[in-house]
Amino acid sequence: MLTRPARNVCLYGPPCVGKGFATSKIHEQFPTIPMIGTGKCFRQRRKEDPKFEEVYGEMMDKGILLPGLIVFAHVRKLIEKLGDEPLVVLDGAIRSVQQVRLFGGSKLLGKNDVVCHIYASYHTCYVRHTHRRKCQVESRNDDTAFRERYEIYRNSRLNVVSEARAIGVQIVEIDGDAPLEEIADSVIAQTIQK
Repeated sequence: MLTRPARNVCLYGPPCVGKGFATSKIHEQFPTIPMIGTGKCFRQRRKEDPKFEEVYGEMMDKGILLPGLIVFAHVRKLIEKLGDEPLVVLDGAIRSVQQVRLFGGSKLLGKNDVVCHIYASYHTCYVRHTHRRKCQVESRNDDTAFRERYEIYRNSRLNVVSEARAIGVQIVEIDGDAPLEEIADSVIAQTIQK
């Protein structure tokens, strides 16, 4: 079993809430902190791995979350490669109770770690989604997939946060209806600079 004295900061929230923006701002200010963005990793994997695309491509297009075990195994492998890094930022690593339990059971998520829950209204996230769609950012422009992912978040958020709290993870709540710069500043102040 892999155990690390490191501190993991997991960004959690609905689609288009600003997790990726916050991650990019963290990287700008602290370029040595490793970042693992699961969405980006799996979109890249789709391009490079025809078998992965065949099995999970349609699921991803519809906004359905990948199976928790697939995400966990991938993130665990990336964390193992990092070795003794004192801090790792994870974007999208936990999106379900199952994932919290997998990370908690493997000691990759525990009392040293922080789940940064960025919450926001559907309206705010949808406006950001439509802006992203206009900019054609990474071709994530499907309204149906956006709605599906927001509903998954809305239906599971209380249980995900409760489960993380139950295994001793510190929960930091960030208002995702704020401007993106404010969200990023709050994430940094409450997780990285503590």
